[in-house]
Amino acid sequence: MMVLAMGFLAACNSDNKREFYKVSEIWADAGALDGQTIAVRGWAGLRIKETLKDCPTPSCSCNDTSGSFSLVEEIGDGGVTREVSIPALTCSGDDCSMTCSPFDPTAAVAFEITGVLRALSDNGRIASLKLEDIDLEKSHLLSGADCLCHMVEYPLETGKFKVDLAN
Repeated sequence: MMVLAMGFLAACNSDNKREFYKVSEIWADAGALDGQTIAVRGWAGLRIKETLKDCPTPSCSCNDTSGSFSLVEEIGDGGVTREVSIPALTCSGDDCSMTCSPFDPTAAVAFEITGVLRALSDNGRIASLKLEDIDLEKSHLLSGADCLCHMVEYPLETGKFKVDLAN
């Protein structure tokens, strides 16, 4: 399986400037990649959780909001979505906005994140994947083509970023 993935990498990234994996490729070979530092490309997946208090009047201070971030990819025509979570990105706020760090999860539709892959198992099967020990200097925003393989890399700005939420 690893040979097929590496062959795909060369075809996907024919200029051979750098190697990366798409989310689907990691799921196909998670056991062999577990513990390795790799670059992963995927579509931005920001999940927003909000407390649902019965607020007497609309305001920005009634509910608490948090966000988690993953790189996602839809597999095949069946709509199955695979993801690799990025726990280093944290977001918290209220009804109106959240502050996220160490990068803005809304700055692009896709990202390439470099970190150490951790495969979490349940009953001998891979249950979830996450990237830890993120190398922000080697991570990028992606823009351009509809295909992850042909997107253009841009530097990933780091810091704290306000994300406005629709009420």
